[in-house]
Amino acid sequence: MGKMIYLRRISVFIIGYLIFVIPSYLIFMQYKHTKVLDDSNENEKYLDKYIETRTLLYSEDSMRGRTFSTLQNSTIAEDNNTIFSKDNHKKSQVSYPRILCWVMTSPDDLLRRTIHIQNTWARHCDIDLYMSSEENKTFPAVGLNVTEGRNNIGMKSKASWTYIYEHYRDKADYFMKVDPDSFIIIENLKHFLTDYDPSAPEFFGHIFNLNGDTKKKYMAGGSGVILSQESLKRLVTIAFKNYTWCMPNGQAEDFKSGYCLGLVGCTPMNTTDSKGRERFMVFNPKAHLIGNYPEWYLRYDSNNGRIKGINCCSDFPIGFHYIKPDELYLLYYLIYNARIVDDKILLREDAKPMKDLLLKDLNKVVIGQKIAKLTPLQKKMNEIYGKARKQAAVKQESLKNNSHALS
Repeated sequence: MGKMIYLRRISVFIIGYLIFVIPSYLIFMQYKHTKVLDDSNENEKYLDKYIETRTLLYSEDSMRGRTFSTLQNSTIAEDNNTIFSKDNHKKSQVSYPRILCWVMTSPDDLLRRTIHIQNTWARHCDIDLYMSSEENKTFPAVGLNVTEGRNNIGMKSKASWTYIYEHYRDKADYFMKVDPDSFIIIENLKHFLTDYDPSAPEFFGHIFNLNGDTKKKYMAGGSGVILSQESLKRLVTIAFKNYTWCMPNGQAEDFKSGYCLGLVGCTPMNTTDSKGRERFMVFNPKAHLIGNYPEWYLRYDSNNGRIKGINCCSDFPIGFHYIKPDELYLLYYLIYNARIVDDKILLREDAKPMKDLLLKDLNKVVIGQKIAKLTPLQKKMNEIYGKARKQAAVKQESLKNNSHALS
């Protein structure tokens, strides 16, 4: 009798439990399904916003002649220095990469040219440094233990990269070396670099091929050479410490830097836009618009100087070189201060396309023609490259043997 009562109670409990749990479960699943639909709609909304944003950012026609900085006060970004992220299709903020800019200068050049860099576009860098042979606390300039002079540029560049790694390696994502006659549009540079990872061994700029040799790639120095965090680390901690030819003193430090970066597995990245136009210009804007390039440029340039005239350069340029002090202020005014009312370009419908009336006739120059006689500097660079390649092979063999011995 007692057993029957016990079984009856158990049955009542189970039936009651099922009566309570099953409806609750059904209600929960209905709520969850509704929530998923709501989240899906929300994600689609932000994905649409992201696609719309990226379309506007990359549109070559919608912002012709304007820098990316003009977007920062628009509805595309909720606040300065941010864009929408597609991660998980959610509305989140991604900061632009931090840029450290350093200018190779000298005591005599601080007030002649470098001060005008400091007074114009360098204010847009997250950090700006001025590397000299003597310290100047007023300017300020970093004093390096090097000898001044053009023939000591290699030593100064090596000392500068080492100093920056030792004091600033965690304070920026990318590190850019420029000259006292460079002009950089930092907003366009930051926008360009958002598609890359500072932890990847990559470096950026205008690609040159030494004497036209596509196996000897490096970045032209004047319009900006940008190293990622990982590239800076490898250059200083591996290349400088393990290879005697990284970097020898003397001129052509841009090639030497590129060669040393290649030794430690860093990749020179293509920086042209979707139309093949340059973002980093070796000369001033006028030189590229006229297209009267020197013969050496036609050999060294990865495009052999074929792109020139009105469509010479990207609509979102990043760097120019050989800019005089007064031209720094002119460019700064035209890029950052001048505006078109309501951002409307009023060109009548029957207006003819602009012609390259200033473009020089360079048909007499044979693109890619091999020069029989090399300049002394070219001969020296070939000699340096040959010695460095032999030394690298010996070093790599030594490291390989040591690794086998340890194993």
